[in-house]
Amino acid sequence: MGIRYYAYPLAPKFVPFALKDPRPFAGDDPFGDAWMTTDDERPEMLYLDKCWGPLQGLTLGEDGEPRVSHRLFEGNVTLMDGGCTWLPYVKALSPQDVDEVARDLAKIGTPDADRLVAKYRDPRCDHEQERSYILQFLGRAQDFTAEMLGRGWGLTYQIG
Repeated sequence: MGIRYYAYPLAPKFVPFALKDPRPFAGDDPFGDAWMTTDDERPEMLYLDKCWGPLQGLTLGEDGEPRVSHRLFEGNVTLMDGGCTWLPYVKALSPQDVDEVARDLAKIGTPDADRLVAKYRDPRCDHEQERSYILQFLGRAQDFTAEMLGRGWGLTYQIG
């Protein structure tokens, strides 16, 4: 199945609780939320599949330092049993964090994706397909954070 990324809206009244422990606000079955329900039943969420790794790379500056938007993708699972299982990484972002992240994320685009793909050139990969994959999920993340910004909401996310 693999390690995937999921984010959920977080109403302002829940932010103080989620900042202390975000796990109860990350969804009981995020994979099911993303895939196993119909559009009418699916909760509002951001599903980035396995693109969280490239988006982590995309939100690092050219100097390797994290941009503000990196806060939306930072973290990694804790591997267990020799890598066969893992504990997810779960984090909450306050409305202020979402504001800063959304504004920075909106500045990232095609030239940044081109630089990332060029940096990790693999002759076995279709670079145009990889670029399109990254841009598709970047667009989803931009739309989701812009929506949360517009509402004044935070979010929780889970990598795992």
